[in-house]
Amino acid sequence: MYIAEALDKIKEDNPQLDTQASLAEYIGISSPMISTYKTGESNPNILNASKIWEYFGIQVEPFTELSLQAEVERRLRVKGMLNDKAK
Repeated sequence: MYIAEALDKIKEDNPQLDTQASLAEYIGISSPMISTYKTGESNPNILNASKIWEYFGIQVEPFTELSLQAEVERRLRVKGMLNDKAK
């Protein structure tokens, strides 16, 4: 399921939720960015996708958690905060 479809389904099932504003605040991004996810104009990076599922209480599959860890490590390497000697 694409993120846009998932957000629409969650909103449909829970009309009382102010998903865009509260979700944006939870993730730490702008409300217009959530709008781009909802319209399918863009997709969240793996870190933001993980936060979206966490916000809605949806369990992330183990392979995705491994992907998240790999993405965090990649970003730390790019910033020079993690060396490759630890492998």
